[in-house]
Amino acid sequence: MEYESVLKEIGGFGRVQKAIFLALSFTSFKAVLDLELMVLTLHESKFRCAQQNSSDYVAQNYSEHCSISRLVGDDTNFTLINETCTKFDYQHGDVISKSMVEEYDLVCDRKHYATGMMSVFFLGCALGMLFGTLGDKIGRKKILIVCGVTDLITTILPAFMPTAETQIFARFLKGFPAAVYYQGLLIMEEMTEEKHRAVLGNLYWLFWCVGYMFSGVVVYIFKEWDKIQLFSTVFCLNYIVIFIVVPESPRWLVLKGRVEEAVDVLKRIAKWNGIKWEHKVSKVKALDVEEEPTGNILDLVTYPEMRMKSIVIFSNLAMFAMCYFGLSTDTTFITTNIVLNVLLNGAVEIPSSFIGWLGSDRYGRKYTTVIITVLSGFCLIAVPIVPTGGVYNIVKAVVAMVGKCLLTTGYCIADVWAAEIFPTSVRNNGLFLATTLAMLSNIVAPVINTLSDVATFLPGLIFGITSIVSALSLLLLPETKGLPLPETVPSSEGLVRGRERQWAIETFSRERAQSLLDDDDMEAVNSQRIIKQKPMEEMTIA
Repeated sequence: MEYESVLKEIGGFGRVQKAIFLALSFTSFKAVLDLELMVLTLHESKFRCAQQNSSDYVAQNYSEHCSISRLVGDDTNFTLINETCTKFDYQHGDVISKSMVEEYDLVCDRKHYATGMMSVFFLGCALGMLFGTLGDKIGRKKILIVCGVTDLITTILPAFMPTAETQIFARFLKGFPAAVYYQGLLIMEEMTEEKHRAVLGNLYWLFWCVGYMFSGVVVYIFKEWDKIQLFSTVFCLNYIVIFIVVPESPRWLVLKGRVEEAVDVLKRIAKWNGIKWEHKVSKVKALDVEEEPTGNILDLVTYPEMRMKSIVIFSNLAMFAMCYFGLSTDTTFITTNIVLNVLLNGAVEIPSSFIGWLGSDRYGRKYTTVIITVLSGFCLIAVPIVPTGGVYNIVKAVVAMVGKCLLTTGYCIADVWAAEIFPTSVRNNGLFLATTLAMLSNIVAPVINTLSDVATFLPGLIFGITSIVSALSLLLLPETKGLPLPETVPSSEGLVRGRERQWAIETFSRERAQSLLDDDDMEAVNSQRIIKQKPMEEMTIA
């Protein structure tokens, strides 16, 4: 009997899994709130030189002036001299009355500080993801606890930074807790029955969409960047729920040989789900697992098939992240109204979770991801090409929203797919190394957006071509729909494109194979003698 069957017996997706799902997925709400509030409070309003208030200077309107003309001489004999602006007046709109741009004068020759804040934030996220790889060694929940405490501290810190330089440092630290929402996704994968993983893996990001939209509401209500920053600490209260409700992953405990602890966790889950399971504890104690899997990160490149899969996954998650966050840090991607822009950006991502779930569940992970990602690439290329004015503004907005929705859908499925391809012994290392590289690719996303100053079509062209080329490489990966999770790297070497079903039969029991294959497949397999039956009392972690 397999671990998947144990999960089914205790309630594959019962009350406790649903409560854990809600608590963990809410971390994505907080994560996107942190990002979008930073992006919105770094939005540049129109400005002019403050020197123009003096009688010697030529009056200016608000049209982003970095220099000003000064009259030298008297009324009959004078010359105009251009001077660099030293102070600025900002045009306050209806949305933000005090932004970080105004607080630190991040315009003209200091404009790069704003881009730098976003880039170092993603660098901090990358380092935080590296910390997340320790989850294979010290446990999933310990990572959640450390990230939760760090998130609280680094959410408060930016509101009290006196200079742009210290604010950049604070934003760097703010990226460290990023591992928390991916760690939560990993725990859900390991505590939920196989048939529910596709829906949960995609719906996990639903709170991300809600947080995306809510960031616009927060900015509209509070209007001043420091008040906005302090308000976001309220959502750290969710970590209290996580510390109380979320247990350690029983799959990880079993693989580490801590079977008694795994039994306790499984018993609690069964009890909370209203299932009497005590008489089945002996099955968990009899689990046949390999002694202390090393979880060595080098296993990802040592084995040839695992190396190929890792390269494809790493490059594609980096592509998804760069394109997605490139669009997310563009405050005028859909419309020039920054609050409406963020509301629409978040809203179009809501159907992406359901599209990802239905598509991957019915048609599989591979072809669903490839097709929608290629389509999103063409949309991203088309957005800056569509003319502006009149009905074209509507066309441009629709194309932009469709492209963003499809890109997000592909990203959602890719996360779930990657978690299913990496074996349990290196799943944590693999996922967090992939997300680390993805966060590093995000560093260039704000920089790519600045290329619109050179040519408006450049960012869309770069993001679109990158997504199309990367998506086609996904055809090299195996389909994982309906398959148990691989346990170790050596056993996963047979999980290759075109041999998914044979791998399932060769690796797992006849009982499990029959649940995966139809009668014709089983007859063909039996004739080839590739089923290796195991004793009925033997149990294998899937």
